Amino acid sequence: METRFLQVASAELELRNMSTPSLQQPSFLLELHLIFPWLVENVFGSLDGIISGWNLRLLHSRSNEYNVVLDFLNPR
Repeated sequence: METRFLQVASAELELRNMSTPSLQQPSFLLELHLIFPWLVENVFGSLDGIISGWNLRLLHSRSNEYNVVLDFLNPR
């Protein structure tokens, strides 16, 4: 009886693992974790003001760069 229970439980776990979408590899997530603060600081600027970023506050909808920045931040 106990052996049959373990077989059924094992088969159910395998089925769940097959139906669960796989996540990215941990190395990819670690790399993204390292790059993200740098990316945010370069786009929006640093808190201490040393890095000005893209000066998004000074961007106007009539400027040429506005559409480029908008497409980058909101891809379709």
